[in-house]
Amino acid sequence: MSTWISDRARPGRLIPAILFLVAGCDAVPMGGNAPALTDARLAGGEILVSGPPGYCIDPASLRADTAGGFALLASCAALGSEGPSAGLPAVMTVTVSRPVPGQDAPTLADLQATVAPANVLDTVETDTLVMVQLDQGGEAAFDGSDARYWRGMKRVGARIVGLALYAPEGGSLAESGGSDLMARLAAGIRPAAPATDGAVETADQGTGTAEAPQPRPATLGGLFRGLLNPR
Repeated sequence: MSTWISDRARPGRLIPAILFLVAGCDAVPMGGNAPALTDARLAGGEILVSGPPGYCIDPASLRADTAGGFALLASCAALGSEGPSAGLPAVMTVTVSRPVPGQDAPTLADLQATVAPANVLDTVETDTLVMVQLDQGGEAAFDGSDARYWRGMKRVGARIVGLALYAPEGGSLAESGGSDLMARLAAGIRPAAPATDGAVETADQGTGTAEAPQPRPATLGGLFRGLLNPR
């Protein structure tokens, strides 16, 4: 099944960058004593990530520098934070690439080129986001996670952002409901306004340390892989 919500034709020239993004979606541990966050800045403060209602950012997962960044989100309740709404069980990841000035927005073809050996079960494309549902790989995210999971990509300024969503086996978020939640996550990822003191946590504020710059891939293909499979 393929869902199209865009009538724009876009060239698919992002495959190298997507390969870096794909690496960021593998299993990532959660935990830490710092309180969960509703917002965080990545990419040296250039990009603001806000979780959908009911979902928070694990501060122990944050890493960010001018080369990019990474954040893991889960139900606020799972991270020990109470709020007005409770999100369904899920783990989501956000991975930000190094700057790629002049880069086209990613297309479904770009994203699909990075997912082998998994098969694509469903696709969604909007004017700002592309998503695929895959038939395998999600089972490695956490105990009891479904093999099916969602990946997505969007452009934010001069950077490419890779997304992933993992859900419990048989849960609605492993099926079509996952695309709706991922779209809400993507809507909360945007260029950051100038920071005000104490307004938003950054990765180094939330964890007490800043990630050293990572080696940059030589090609856009390597960039995409790293974004969807960060380590």
